[in-house]
Amino acid sequence: MPPAPLDRALEAHTLALPARVNARIRTDGGTSTATAGLLTAGADSDLAAARVHHLRGTPGTPQ
Repeated sequence: MPPAPLDRALEAHTLALPARVNARIRTDGGTSTATAGLLTAGADSDLAAARVHHLRGTPGTPQ
């Protein structure tokens, strides 16, 4: 995908998160959205999940 449309899609995805949390559609505090954003940017799935959990301070996850 060309960079400009990908950038717009990622921006829209990220900006939609607060509305979805406020509407109680999302209840994970953004963990899955942050992980999906990292995956879309090309991060390894295990690394993306570990980094997001580390930043959130989720117990029991690798740091």
